[in-house]
Amino acid sequence: MTAPQNPDYGVTKLAALRAYFTNARNFNGRSTRSEYWWLLPWLLLFELATFFAFKTLIFPHIAIRALLLLPNAALCARRYRDAGIAPLLGIGQTIFGYCTWWALSAYSDEPIGHVLILLWLGIWAISEIVKLLITLMPTQQATTAVTHSPAIDAYRAQHHLSADELKLFYETMSTAKMQILRVETCAEGSGKLTKALRETGGLHAAKELFRELMAHPRDLTEHSEFLYKLLPGMVAASEQLLTATQSGVTSRKVRDAMTQMVAGISQLGLAIADDYARVVQTDADEVTTHG
Repeated sequence: MTAPQNPDYGVTKLAALRAYFTNARNFNGRSTRSEYWWLLPWLLLFELATFFAFKTLIFPHIAIRALLLLPNAALCARRYRDAGIAPLLGIGQTIFGYCTWWALSAYSDEPIGHVLILLWLGIWAISEIVKLLITLMPTQQATTAVTHSPAIDAYRAQHHLSADELKLFYETMSTAKMQILRVETCAEGSGKLTKALRETGGLHAAKELFRELMAHPRDLTEHSEFLYKLLPGMVAASEQLLTATQSGVTSRKVRDAMTQMVAGISQLGLAIADDYARVVQTDADEVTTHG
């Protein structure tokens, strides 16, 4: 399974714009539908702004699109990989789309009915429809690396896991790792979040639970609440708090909402810390019993 390699994985709204630039050269990661589609309104606004700013001046438009080619190709590659499609196809379609725009700009004096122009536009239209359908596809988890890695085969044998158990474990832990990294990234942009995580020990406990599960994969079901409720809830709440922080709005209503978000994050952090404390206590009891 390909590692996400994208700390902004799954972001929405304004955070998608930030992720677009922070991952401008990231062709190896993955991006969800939310990260891809929440960016498009911002790009549309940018297109409108540049159109009204430069109007018929062709060079500024070409220069701007040349600068955006790399981050757009990277985003498309990550979205395709996340959808289970070869990322090279997305890169090729992005480049083809840009070439179409440049070609139309260069030959704008040619009659639109020219057969070669019509053929080019037809291929471009089909390419864009295919791109639309692929970018709307849900996340797909690839498993080739899981079943063909000697190290993972040894891990599977050591813990007596079936192929299906290994697949579930690998996908679950990959998602958990991605979520922990996302909380860390959010904390870097919000002092309130950093303080809440530090005071409750929630992020530290999440990392320790991750290590515990990696060492004892058969305990996965015992920590289902942490994996499928507490950790995803912390990610969602952290992203909301970061978005509110970065908005720069300081009204009383926003401040009250941020206070509630911090309280919710603190509750989730305490719950994760309690889950980890139970693991530590269980280990201590086992040592005492068998000591």
